[in-house]
Amino acid sequence: MVFGLEMKDVDPVNHCYALFIKLGLTYDGMRSDQYSFPKSGLLIVILGVVFMKGNRATDEEIWEALNPVGICAGINHFIFVDPRELITGEFVREKYLEYQPVANSDFVQYEYVWGIRAKAETSKMKVFEFVAKVRESHPTAFLSQYEEALIEEEERTLTMILQQAGPSSTPGESSSDTSSDFPNI
Repeated sequence: MVFGLEMKDVDPVNHCYALFIKLGLTYDGMRSDQYSFPKSGLLIVILGVVFMKGNRATDEEIWEALNPVGICAGINHFIFVDPRELITGEFVREKYLEYQPVANSDFVQYEYVWGIRAKAETSKMKVFEFVAKVRESHPTAFLSQYEEALIEEEERTLTMILQQAGPSSTPGESSSDTSSDFPNI
């Protein structure tokens, strides 16, 4: 879970297992050397912090969440090396996060929001369930975030259904204006 990986039994008869990146993210952050670790776990945690903080989290809020687990700004980490560069550089470059100035702040302050790639590859519900599992709590313990994730999930489902249905008739067109294979009665 820490590395954002999930082990699945792919062949129960022969006891073969495979590692998959959680939440549908395609990013693994692996370098070509053999001693590299996946970075998706850190990305998932940051996406969770952003979501739980009202869909935007300041630099300070991100580091407050990461410091207790030994990930500190300006201090190299044994897995993530330079965490600030990984977060503000690589995660932003890969479009999982956007790093932008906070509007209407008295001093220069930056915040993170979900990037287009995060929105395309995962959902608030998946990230929320991950956060709830890490915190060992039920999703309804954070009712407003749970409701927001549920609404987004319903909107995604509706959009998918409408896309599969294909183009529909033009708005304002009545059923008598369209051709039909059925005779008029």
